[in-house]
Amino acid sequence: MLKYMKDNPKLFKEMKWTKTFTQMFGGTYGTHITLMEFNTLADMEKLNNRTMKDKALMKLNNEMMLLIEPATDTSNVWTTLE
Repeated sequence: MLKYMKDNPKLFKEMKWTKTFTQMFGGTYGTHITLMEFNTLADMEKLNNRTMKDKALMKLNNEMMLLIEPATDTSNVWTTLE
């Protein structure tokens, strides 16, 4: 997925950055966590709408979802504390 993102930067133009981490201790060992930053929630929605139309990305996403235990897949929207 990261390679696809690097190879297609225009598709992900609203995303300021993304980082993927692996949990090393506590909780569920080996869990992967991906963080992405956007300026606004509207920017995230624009990116989501555009990527849902990209056939290659949808194929990659569908293949990746076969590797994920459904009960462990979550999405969260956070905001920074100031």
